[in-house]
Amino acid sequence: MNKRGIVLLGVVALSVAFTTAPVAASDINPDLSIEKISVQNEETVYTEIKDGLKFTVTLNKARFTLRDEINIHLKVTNVSDHEIHLFTGVASAGYVSAGISDAQKSFWLASEPSDCDLPVPQVIAQGNLQPGTSIEYERVLLPKIDLGAEQIDAWGGVYLVGAGLTRNPDDTVSVSFPITIESDAEKVILPEAAEKVAFESADYKKWFSEHTGKTVVWTENNERYAIIKGELSKVGKELYEAILAENEKPNKSTCYENGNWVVNSSSYYGKSPLGIRIKVDAVKGNIVSIAYADH
Repeated sequence: MNKRGIVLLGVVALSVAFTTAPVAASDINPDLSIEKISVQNEETVYTEIKDGLKFTVTLNKARFTLRDEINIHLKVTNVSDHEIHLFTGVASAGYVSAGISDAQKSFWLASEPSDCDLPVPQVIAQGNLQPGTSIEYERVLLPKIDLGAEQIDAWGGVYLVGAGLTRNPDDTVSVSFPITIESDAEKVILPEAAEKVAFESADYKKWFSEHTGKTVVWTENNERYAIIKGELSKVGKELYEAILAENEKPNKSTCYENGNWVVNSSSYYGKSPLGIRIKVDAVKGNIVSIAYADH
C-alpha cells in the first residue's frame, strides 16, 4: 500500500477500487470547528464541503478502546454545478481514500482485509463525477499500530482520520478530523529516533570508519584499489572517487522486532564483518545489543 500523507492511494480496475492503509498517531489535538461534527446515537458524523465536493464520514463512535473496531463509511458527493475529473490512472475510474495520519506520518493503524470494490455506475466511464453523484467507501480499522511484520496495541491519544479524492496527479482534495483511542499501551519512539541512537554510538562509528573512505581505497603505481567484500580489487576512477568521498556509503534499514527497533547496516567495502545490527529498545530508546555479521 502506498501512503502519501493522509491520502492513501487505491488501485481501480474496471470497478472503482480503494485501499486504505494504516493509521498514524498524534499527541496534538487538532484545531477543528465543532460545527463539522455531529453525534447521532453512537455514530459520529463529520461533514465538510471543499472545492465542490462534500465529504461525509460516518464512524461508529468518536472514542475507541483496544477492544473496538473503527468502522468508517466515507461518502464524497459532487455538490458543484459541473462534473469533476477524477484521476484515472491505468484502467481506472478514480478513487477515494480514508486513513489516519499525523505530521510525522510514521505510525499507522492496522486494517481489516477488504476488497474495497465499488460499483462502476457510481462514476461515469471517463472517471468524471457528475453533479449530484457520489462515491462511497467503507473500511474497518483496528486500534493496533501496524509495524510491518508485527502489530502492537495503539497507545492512547488523538489520531487523525483523513479522507481524500484525487482529481489529477499532485492535485488531491482532502479533509481530516480527530478521534481518540483510550489505551494504557506504551508509546514507541520513532524509527528515526532509534537510528539516531544507533548511528551515534561508538561501536557504529568505528564500524563505519572501517568500511568507508580512505580505509578501504588507495592508489599504488597509478592504479586504484578498493577492498570489496574483503577482497582487494582494482577499481575505476569514478568508483574510487565515490568511495573516497564517502558517497558510496553502507546500506541502512530499520525494522521493528519483539519490542525493539533493529537498525541494520551493511557494506560492500572493507573487511569482515561487513554488517552491523543494533537493537534499540522501542520504548526507552537505549541500545539493547550490538552484533556483527557478514551479509
